[in-house]
Order: sequence, then C-alpha cells, then structure tokens
Amino acid sequence: MIASTATLVIDARALYGSGIGRSLREISSRLIRRGAFRNVMLAGDPNELQPWLADQQLPSAASVLPLAGGRYSLTSQLSWALTARHIPKEAVIWYAHWDAPVFSPPHPGVVTVYDLIHLRVPGYAGPVQRTIVRAAIRRVVRKARAVTVMSEFTRSEVATLEPSASQKVHVVPGGVAPPFLDAPPSTNSGRQPPYLLVVANRKPHKNIEAAVSLLALLRRSDPLLELVIIGAQF
Repeated sequence: MIASTATLVIDARALYGSGIGRSLREISSRLIRRGAFRNVMLAGDPNELQPWLADQQLPSAASVLPLAGGRYSLTSQLSWALTARHIPKEAVIWYAHWDAPVFSPPHPGVVTVYDLIHLRVPGYAGPVQRTIVRAAIRRVVRKARAVTVMSEFTRSEVATLEPSASQKVHVVPGGVAPPFLDAPPSTNSGRQPPYLLVVANRKPHKNIEAAVSLLALLRRSDPLLELVIIGAQF
C-alpha cells in the first residue's frame, strides 16, 4: 500500500475526454479529497487544469504540473523527460490512459487501460498506427508497476497482448457517483418514459446505428417509444 506521505502525480491530459475524462475527473477529485497523499499534482495544460481545480473547491492542496503535448503525441513523450525534473523522487504516477511514456518512465507508475479498440475494432486505425499502438501498449504495461482495467474482458485482452504483464493486471470496475445513487427514480431531462436510453459519443465503434435499428423494431409494439442519447451533441 502507498504511504500517506507519498506524492501522487496524475496524468490529466484527458480531463475532458469523453468517458475517460469523466472517469479521470471523478477519481481525481476523490483521491484529492481523501487526503491519502501529501501532494497531488495534475500533469497537463495549466489553462485547462487550473480552472477545474478552482471549480472543485477541494479541501486538500493540489497543484498543476505543466506538461506539453496532447494524447498520442511525440511532444508529450519528450515533455515527460523535462517534467520529471519537477516530480519528487518518492512520487507515484497514475497514467489514466495507456498513452504513458514509452521510453524510461520517470517514476513508478500505475497505468489504466480501458480497452484495446485501436487494435480490435476494424477501421479504427490503419495498419501503421496499429503497429505503433501495439508496440507502445506492450512496452508501457511491461514497465508499469501495476495495470488497472475495468473488466475481465479487457484484463484478458491485455494479458494476451503482453503475457509477461498478466500478473499485475487488476480489474477495478467503474464506480457510481453519489448524485446517481441518491437521485429519485425519475428524470430531470423533460423526457417521460418510455424511452430507449443510450450513453455514447459519436465515434463509429459506439454503433448508434444499432440503437436506431432497435428503436424501429421496438416501436412496432410501442409506437410512443423514443430514443434518448446522453453523452454527445448530435
């Protein structure tokens, strides 16, 4: 178990990145509020991270560690080497996505892998990109102190991709934020049942077309049924 005096660095470049961003925001705010770490540093763009920290009104101190470059960029890979100079030696880094430093990670790290869609979904990435991503993920999970995934399926996928890392891949299911646990069994969206609810963005692999086809099928017996999509502007 990590000592309460340790410094936690969170790779927060994906703070507003769809599902990964939501998970990152929820987990980060709770880790900071728990006060289990002496310092919590969010690595990324200060112009994005500073306003978010201010909005959270967190009781524990947290700071922003400037890190240049977005996800999947050579700039960020190079920037980690410079940023590491400002990270305490005892720090542990949580990479909230597999896009972690490929060469010489600066500190022990925990890497979260949500899925391997770059490798598994046809058409999501070209042959060259798949080759690069496969090599990057394998190297990252090999070097990680621990790897977390959200399902047994992804655990199996990662273990198959890099068998040497199979023993340090741990399933940590997604949680539910308190507002959803405390909310009454009704909706504030203005929509009244019956409706078919889809939580997704507009990326092709989310397969919104399947939801539309299902709606057409179900409306044969329930003409009032509507399709409600949460998570993106269509």
